[in-house]
Amino acid sequence: MSLAATADSQAGRALGADLLGALALLPVPAAVISRNGKLVWQNRIAEQVYGDTIGRTLTRYAAPESRADVVAAFVKVLEGTPVVVPVTGLDRGGGRVALTVAAAPLREQGRIAGALVIAFAGEQAPAVPGPLGETPSGLTPRQLETLRLLGEGRSTSEIAATLGVTHETARNHIRAMLRRLDVHSRLEAVAAGHRLGLL
Repeated sequence: MSLAATADSQAGRALGADLLGALALLPVPAAVISRNGKLVWQNRIAEQVYGDTIGRTLTRYAAPESRADVVAAFVKVLEGTPVVVPVTGLDRGGGRVALTVAAAPLREQGRIAGALVIAFAGEQAPAVPGPLGETPSGLTPRQLETLRLLGEGRSTSEIAATLGVTHETARNHIRAMLRRLDVHSRLEAVAAGHRLGLL
């Protein structure tokens, strides 16, 4: 029995519901990934955005600069830790898509057999409280990415282009990051980032 079928039948028995059926109806891409990093199930939205991904590796749908982050996040999930990470994905035409990806471990007979992954467009990412949605510094993954781009000397327009968001959304990310770090300028934020070991 495949991981997807096992997940469906076990969850259905436990919840009295069709878990994968519900995930299939989500208006955002959702997928099940086996322990070896191959996609074994995807919902209709994921297929529309990325094409038929079944049997392909997860990293194939990440932009080159995000692949190491995707692998690191997947390793954390296989260790039992849910993650929320910003990545640049590749759609079915090879176009870049700014995403926030949430992933959680799927267990089979007590061991982690893979991951459930849900992808949100950068501006639709969920606000996740606590350690799941924040780094140890208290920054969200998107705020941390914004800080790192500021540390590289990027302008607001360049940050917007890199994140795949509007200029105003990039400004909002910068403002939120400044508030979270309790600083008043971009230069102070970069200095705080170095002091906290974030840059």
